[in-house]
Amino acid sequence: MPALTDSNTTSGGEMLDRRGCGVLLHPTSLPGPGGIGTLGKDARRFVDLLAAMGMSYWQVLPLTPPACGNSPYSAFSAFAGNPLLIDLERMVVDGDLAALRYEDKGRSWEEWPTEMALLTPATYEKASVELGAEIGVQKYIQWQFFRQWRELRTYAAAKGIAIIGDIPIFVGYDSADVWSGRELFLLDSKGKPSVVAGVPPDYFSATGQLWGNPLYDWEEMGRRKYAWWIERFHSMFELFDIIRVDHFRGFEAAWHVPAGEKTAVNGAWVKAPGTTLFDAVFASLGKLPIIGSLLIPVLRIHTCHIIIKRNL
Repeated sequence: MPALTDSNTTSGGEMLDRRGCGVLLHPTSLPGPGGIGTLGKDARRFVDLLAAMGMSYWQVLPLTPPACGNSPYSAFSAFAGNPLLIDLERMVVDGDLAALRYEDKGRSWEEWPTEMALLTPATYEKASVELGAEIGVQKYIQWQFFRQWRELRTYAAAKGIAIIGDIPIFVGYDSADVWSGRELFLLDSKGKPSVVAGVPPDYFSATGQLWGNPLYDWEEMGRRKYAWWIERFHSMFELFDIIRVDHFRGFEAAWHVPAGEKTAVNGAWVKAPGTTLFDAVFASLGKLPIIGSLLIPVLRIHTCHIIIKRNL
């Protein structure tokens, strides 16, 4: 994959070298006719407001379609856009999974018939034929989302506003990412997580935090030269000037909790690839402006812009 050369990405990296200020506001918090904000005129009005105040950044939460608990940090896909943000006044595995979920009345993929849940090339082709119309609808919705977002980003760039995006380190279990790439996660033969993500007990919580996300099979990721992560970063920098990585600490080691535990107490730290992963990302994509959010600085990376933001 060629290195990213988008002018907005380059300017994002340059902006991290100087002091600036901005506002964190997810587009859903903007006013809108449907109860939440969209990527339409109110988003542009907000960009105008930032520019008028002399701001440099607009930081957003993940723009992915929220799944469990309506949280953007547990999405139906790490690569898709939230269709609820589409401005109706201005009117690819992700489309396949959404079509199957629509056909199966919204149930999680683990509750589907075995031949569809444990995907094979034959069942994938069968579903693509049977659900062709609904898959087309889902792909059109995604096309509209990304078209509108890129127009908004271009508008912001013209006003001197860089957009900071957000990558959650983990993905949701009921996601296109896990459904279509089970071999990249620590799952059993039935596709169920063997361990799940969380953080250990601390002064915030005596029982820790049990997030429940599936954890990566880093050995398999490494055998594939971290292609999934390279594609993920590439897709995000097509949308944003700067990227904040949530729970950056998890790239050094992650808290593994046996599946079925009620709390995160009985877990263990398991090493992650650390700089090896980022060496592969930078070798493929070039220098990237990244903000790492974590508890303590744990990685020493000198080949890109990485700001370590301590949680207080």
